[in-house]
Amino acid sequence: MREIGVRSGGLSKSLQLLSRHGAEIDEYNVSEEFIERVDYSCLLAEDLESLEKSRPVRPHRWYDYIYDHTCNSIYDDRMLKNVLPVTVPFEIIDLRIMDLALKLEENPDGSINSGYRKLEDIVRKRSGLKFESGSKLFSKSFQGEKSIFYWGDIDGGEHNGRASLFTAIFNAYRNRRAHQELDSLPAELMREFLLINELFILEGEAKERPEVVVESEEK
Repeated sequence: MREIGVRSGGLSKSLQLLSRHGAEIDEYNVSEEFIERVDYSCLLAEDLESLEKSRPVRPHRWYDYIYDHTCNSIYDDRMLKNVLPVTVPFEIIDLRIMDLALKLEENPDGSINSGYRKLEDIVRKRSGLKFESGSKLFSKSFQGEKSIFYWGDIDGGEHNGRASLFTAIFNAYRNRRAHQELDSLPAELMREFLLINELFILEGEAKERPEVVVESEEK
């Protein structure tokens, strides 16, 4: 038996990903024949039995496979982010924008802009504020003790915090997107879409406050 040293980008990335996600990693000394059988996906039962009886290398040395390849003493977190695919977490997507989520990869800008418009249309129709839009629409609908909608038994600070998310997200993301074509990375697009999704969820959970008089002047 002798140690087989491997220095490859694939191994380095794999080890970094496993470590980043809290996996328990052990290193073993095995024969060249063992490695060859691994390469050809034809391990024998006796190989596995032998591995189970072997003792892992101590102290840990697998960090060297990472650092020798990256020529650095830290993990390449940017590289790891690029290795992982950007996927839509459909389980948490509000059903009202599921159609937009399905089109997000092929038409991200269209899906995101449609999400903003759809949210405004829903709140406008539900609140009766026919001629309001953007920050004014959301402020009148959700902000303060006299808002049209509220969220159950939560204190005023939490209520105002949730309400502020609507105006903050629109001001921080939607307005810029509405006035210029953005060149965003897939991860950035996904984060923005999930922010919109959270607003849909909050809107869906909000209840109509009793005895609220809606005042809206036509522009």
